[in-house]
Amino acid sequence: MRSHCIDLISYFGGQPADVAATAGSVVRQGAGNDAVDVAAAFTTEDGGTGTVLGTAGLAWQHPLLDLSLNFEGGRIHLRDLDGTVEIFDAAGNRYETFDLCRDTSRWDQYSKPSSPP
Repeated sequence: MRSHCIDLISYFGGQPADVAATAGSVVRQGAGNDAVDVAAAFTTEDGGTGTVLGTAGLAWQHPLLDLSLNFEGGRIHLRDLDGTVEIFDAAGNRYETFDLCRDTSRWDQYSKPSSPP
C-alpha cells in the first residue's frame, strides 16, 4: 500500500524532496497486513505539498489510505487506490470527482478481463 502512495505522489506531483513522518505504536491487523498507522507530510521538488495517512486498522472494504496533493493552482485528493478522486482546479474555478459506478463493487474491476480501448 505505501509504495503505491509514493508512486501516486511521483506521478501527480513529481519526486518528493522533503518528508516528515510519524508512525503509531500499536500494530494493527487488517487487510492481510500487520502494520502501524502512518502519517506523513511532504514537499515535492516542484514545490507541491501534500499529506498521506495510512492504516491497517480498518476493514479491507474501507479506504486504507488518504492522499492529498496541494499545488499553487489546486488540489488532488485520493481515497484508497480505487476510491474517489477529487480534483480542485482553482484557476478554472472547477471541482470534479471521479468514482466507480455505484452499481460496481471495487472488487468487480479486478475479476473482469481488461478490454482494449
